Amino acid sequence: MGWTFTNGQKRAELIAERAETREWKRKDGTAVKDVTLAHCFRGGRFSGVFYAVHERTATKRGTADERERWLEVTLMKCNGGDWGYKDMEESMGPCEVSCPLGYLEMVPEKTCPEKCEGCAKDSCSGLWARRWRARVRAYHAEREAARVKAKALTPGTIVQLKEGCSPRELVIVSTKPLIGESGGRQYKFKARQLA
Repeated sequence: MGWTFTNGQKRAELIAERAETREWKRKDGTAVKDVTLAHCFRGGRFSGVFYAVHERTATKRGTADERERWLEVTLMKCNGGDWGYKDMEESMGPCEVSCPLGYLEMVPEKTCPEKCEGCAKDSCSGLWARRWRARVRAYHAEREAARVKAKALTPGTIVQLKEGCSPRELVIVSTKPLIGESGGRQYKFKARQLA
C-alpha cells in the first residue's frame, strides 16, 4: 500500500482527477460509468484527506443492471512540490475520521460477504467498515459537544484543557476567537481542546 506521485501535479489537479467521471466498456459489451456524487478535501497546505462518494452503473442493452456506491478515503500529501495519494475505501478501516456525516448516509452500510450479520471476524470487510463509521460518528459527536460547550463560555470563566495541553487551566478572555489567559500570557485555543 504505497504512495502514487506524478511529477508536477498540484493539489487541485489531483482532486479533479480523483473526482472525474469515468466511462468504459467491458469485454461483454456492458457500458460502465463511474460518477462522483460528492467530494471534499479536509486538510492543510501540505497534506490532507480526500473523501468522495462514488456510484458505478453498469448498463447492458440499455438497462441499468448493476448499481453500486462506495466511499473513497484518499490520503494526499505534497512531497517536493508534487502531490501524491494513497487511496482506500471504508472496508479497509482507515484511521481518518473527518468524513462528512452526510456521505455515510449516501452509501449503504457494508455487510459481511458471508451474509452473517454481526460478524466478528477480523478479516470481514463489513466489520471494518462498521467500526470506521462508528469512529466517524464519534468524532463528529465529540466536535459538536465541544462547540456547544464553547458557546456557553463567557469572559472570566475558568476552563480546563485536555491532557497534553499546556497550560491545562485558562481564564477566558475572548470567545470569538477562543482566547484564554494563564500566568499573564494569552493563549488561543480550539473548542475541541476543552476537557
